[in-house]
Order: sequence, then C-alpha cells, then structure tokens
Amino acid sequence: MGLCVKPLHNRYNRAVWLVEFIQLYNLLGVTHFVFYNHSIGPDVQRVLEYFQTQNSASLSLSILSWNLPVTSQKKIRTEAQFTALNDCNYRLINKVKYAVMVDLDEFLIPYQHQNLTSLLRELDRPHIASFNFRNAFFYLYWANSTVPAQSPTPGYLITQYKTTRLVKIHR
Repeated sequence: MGLCVKPLHNRYNRAVWLVEFIQLYNLLGVTHFVFYNHSIGPDVQRVLEYFQTQNSASLSLSILSWNLPVTSQKKIRTEAQFTALNDCNYRLINKVKYAVMVDLDEFLIPYQHQNLTSLLRELDRPHIASFNFRNAFFYLYWANSTVPAQSPTPGYLITQYKTTRLVKIHR
C-alpha cells in the first residue's frame, strides 16, 4: 500500500509527529510513502533523510521537490495539493494495489481489522475503483486528553494525547 502526503510547507518542522505518522502507517500496512517538499525545517529534513536511507521492502520513502509557480502560501495549500496528489497517484501505478491520500494530521484507523490492508482486501470488489472514509475530528487546538510526560524527547505523540473527538462523524 502506498501513501501520498500533501505538500509539506511553511518550513514544516514537527519531526516527532512525522516519525509517529510514518511508523503508525507502516504498522497499518503502508509500505511506500511519497512526500512533496515545498518547504521543510531541519529536523524534518533529518527524519526524511533517515527513513530514505533505511528503504526496504517493508518501508520505502520518496521525497520530491515541490516548487510550482504559485503566488502565495494559500495557493500551495489549496490548488497545488491536488496536483501533488494526482502526481502521486500516477507514480504509484503498478507499484502498489492501494494508494492512500492524506495530510500529516489525518490517520485512518480501522475499527474491526488489524491493519488497513486487511480492511481494504475485505472491501475490495472488481467493480470498485476507490474507497472514501468518513472522518471524526480530533482537533489539535483542543486541550490534550492526558498530560504529556516529562521526557528528553521534544514534543508529544498526537495519537497518545489527542483522544477526544467530535461526537458526530463528519459526512
């Protein structure tokens, strides 16, 4: 399974969250990640380079420069993200059976399956070309559900501390 991430921008530098994102999706069955680098910070640069040097059959990572001629950061976040996702879709043809398209704060968590690949295998039919999933919001600006422990590691894990969600599922 491949995973396409919208372009990283505004010198994105949340390295701990990026490691969590890659490791969680790898546990859920993603084997190939495609990142688009419009503007990242030094910590995220090191994380991406590390994972790129660790490429294997169970986890490979592509980092593509993403400098389209757009006039504002708003446009890189809106119009250009669809161009990147389309590009990623084409890059993954004949490489993976399934391609997931998400942002770094989006996690697809199966409810009754051990991973995403077993869920998609069960849902897959010859006449189905794509899957859409409803989502629930776990807002980052809400208070943490638990207090992050003091540790030498900078930051905290989103999935450990952001456990309160909207009651109503988004349609």
